[in-house]
Amino acid sequence: QSLGNLKVEWSTQRISGKSLLKIILIGSIDTVSVGRLEKLFQQFLSQNAVTILFDFGKIDYLNSTGMGLLVKMADLAREKGGEVATINTSIKVKNLLDMLGLSYALNLCTKEEDAYEILFPSQKAAPVVESVAVVVPPVKAVAPPTPVVTPLPAKIKEEEEIAIGGASVKSTEPE
Repeated sequence: QSLGNLKVEWSTQRISGKSLLKIILIGSIDTVSVGRLEKLFQQFLSQNAVTILFDFGKIDYLNSTGMGLLVKMADLAREKGGEVATINTSIKVKNLLDMLGLSYALNLCTKEEDAYEILFPSQKAAPVVESVAVVVPPVKAVAPPTPVVTPLPAKIKEEEEIAIGGASVKSTEPE
């Protein structure tokens, strides 16, 4: 849905009996779009969509009015027993939210898995790992090979001069 400078895409899914609303925001959250966005959020909340995952990956601009609306919506979701988390926040937006102390209110997460841990804390069970038996045959100890030693000749008998291709080469033979 287009809200002026902002496009909003959303989907819902059920996770462990709870409804998750995933909202992808594309464009600018500013004075032009914030009023329409608030009406849309109010519709979601009135339908009891209170567990919300925001994807901030495509936000180009966020002004103070937009930040205020996001915090307000997070507070309203929590009042109704829900939770809010965000993913894919650009460095620019993250730094702005950090500077204003709003990162905590919006639960900025690096990975989607981290967001799910915040949104569904009762699902923090350890992953089920199947045990796998691996049979490795025993390795026989093998002695290192015995080094081969070639004795040096006792003494060199005499030198011979051999002509190869016009060059003179000295050759020696052992006694």
